[in-house]
Amino acid sequence: MSQRAATAAEPLLIGRYALFDELASGGMATVHLGRLLGAVGFGRTVAIKRLHHQFLDDEDFISMFMDEARIVARIVHPNVVPMVDVVQGPQGLFLIMEYVHGESLARLLRVARANEERVPIGVACSIIHNVLLGLHAAHETKEPSGKLLDVVHRDVSPRT
Repeated sequence: MSQRAATAAEPLLIGRYALFDELASGGMATVHLGRLLGAVGFGRTVAIKRLHHQFLDDEDFISMFMDEARIVARIVHPNVVPMVDVVQGPQGLFLIMEYVHGESLARLLRVARANEERVPIGVACSIIHNVLLGLHAAHETKEPSGKLLDVVHRDVSPRT
């Protein structure tokens, strides 16, 4: 059964999380809509980043994925999606993140293009400004010892 078929019929359960539809996919992982399944009916929507299956036996990719989790967990800023949890099990390796509801920049650009319009300059500048604030927070993130982590973000794109 394909991963998409599994999520369409019934969610994949990973620990205390349910994994649903794919939101986005990149070279290393796929991000899914997820749900924290808590006690007495408590739950909340999360984003679940799943390492691609072909990398589960590659120590370098696993190490990069876990480094991402450790770094993101240290960054506290309104323009950086917070890390919630890491789950490793027979179904794979998963980073659990806050879910941020909204449209992607890619969708905004597609709609503007389809309507033969431009994104208003104020909106574009606000988006860029907020992205840069988030990147600055990442660049200024420090280890517990106070040493800079020297984070370089290599994946800023309209689709994320």
